[in-house]
Amino acid sequence: MADVKDAATLYIAIYGSVLATIVFFWDLIKYKRDKPRLKVKVGHHILGNRLTSEHKLGIDMVNIGKRPITVVASGFKFSPPLPDGSMMTVLGPGLPKELREGQGHTTYAKPAEVPD
Repeated sequence: MADVKDAATLYIAIYGSVLATIVFFWDLIKYKRDKPRLKVKVGHHILGNRLTSEHKLGIDMVNIGKRPITVVASGFKFSPPLPDGSMMTVLGPGLPKELREGQGHTTYAKPAEVPD
């Protein structure tokens, strides 16, 4: 009789420890995913209407994370670095802007303003 109780206690202890380990790793995965993440793309945009159009470089930013993120500026990083620094900041209208999950924002720069 004591062997049956010991075996049942052992199986319950093993089940509990396996379940606790699974929950621990699940929480770890949720913690890693549950943070702000910003996806950034740069591309050529043509802005205008039927009468006029203007070529711009667009910096598209989308929050692909679960938490909100505030964008205060955007810019270009150059490789190799420029003589006076390796970054050009674009202060677009509407910044700073809070981006919630799935929201995006685009800032524009004139190609002539971007160094070669």
